[in-house]
Amino acid sequence: MREDLKRKLDESVPEDVTLSNAKKRQIMNAAQHQDSGWKPSRAPKMLPALVGVAVIGLGGILGYPYVSDWEEPDTSQESETPLWKLEESLQGVVIPRTEYSVTINEVYYNEQSGDLVYQDGNEIYSYNIEAETETLLVPAGEEKLITDVVVEGGWLIWTGAAEADMGDASELNILNLSNDETVTISDLNAMSPVIDGDQLSYLSFGSGGPSYKLLDLDTLEETALYQSTEGADSMQAFNDGLIVVPERREAIGITELLVYDAKDGALVEEYKLPSKSVANIQLDNNKIYAQLIDDDFRATLIVIDLETGIMSEIDAPEFSDYAVHGDYVALSVPEGGAETVKLFKREGDSLSLLPALDKIKERLVKPRFTDEGTLVVDGEGVQRVIYLLKVSD
Repeated sequence: MREDLKRKLDESVPEDVTLSNAKKRQIMNAAQHQDSGWKPSRAPKMLPALVGVAVIGLGGILGYPYVSDWEEPDTSQESETPLWKLEESLQGVVIPRTEYSVTINEVYYNEQSGDLVYQDGNEIYSYNIEAETETLLVPAGEEKLITDVVVEGGWLIWTGAAEADMGDASELNILNLSNDETVTISDLNAMSPVIDGDQLSYLSFGSGGPSYKLLDLDTLEETALYQSTEGADSMQAFNDGLIVVPERREAIGITELLVYDAKDGALVEEYKLPSKSVANIQLDNNKIYAQLIDDDFRATLIVIDLETGIMSEIDAPEFSDYAVHGDYVALSVPEGGAETVKLFKREGDSLSLLPALDKIKERLVKPRFTDEGTLVVDGEGVQRVIYLLKVSD
């Protein structure tokens, strides 16, 4: 499919117009999002919202009018690392297993234990940064494939299935890192798992189609939340007792955000975003962030203040991926014919470039923040360095 998109793109561009490789990748990725149907992508977590329904618009994106005055959101936040100390806090960690098979998967930083947790083939390891020791957490099972690994706090969760039964007879595995006890739930196809405290949100495919569910990791009690009909380009998010489910409405060109209370499974808020392609939904400091992609494949970064319901557009450079913590925004931006991650400080609806990552010469990918305020990025050099940058205390 990707080769076909590339051919069509090359044929459609006039001979006197030249597109950079980064721009071509952005266009092709956006086209794949629109053509691929149900394809959730990983996104960080979400925080609290108010009860009610807010219909919000973004002027100039898809021709939608402004719904309310655009205001500068509240920027109150936790204690930050002083700007002059940011570069000093930068740390590079080389995992003993530097094969591409390791870093092509998500590498998690568990700030509570000081460990990097990662998958290598059909095994899962942790690497303690201070002690420089590697520990095998999950050995390879017999003819089992490990997928959808997620780590947070005291929990490690992954799904596994025999290669022949992939997608039909998978199992959910729950490892309590505090006591090393593992619980396996058979015949549970749990995709896009997200942990918040002692609860797990996931997407399950059954006879009725995809549905979002909640699992109590202590009692294993399951709660059904929402039956999806059209899917979305971003996976659900889960944090501080709220679950945010995206749902595309193809016919009217919007994406709904449905906010559920994890305590009782009740729908507490709903937002309508003026784009059928909404990626990488995040929420931090009581604000929702999202990446809206318009019909011309341009990405716009927006923020919704959950206290006021007001949406603002953040004036950001061209980007393909992002992560947010407090007033810090990490963007994957074009550089030298490729892309790399740059760190910005948000001031109102503007971004100021910070030099904290400038001394890293290799390409950086996969920006993400821990809940505690550490930026994690992967280096694409020979050593596959994992870089950690503490932005808040």
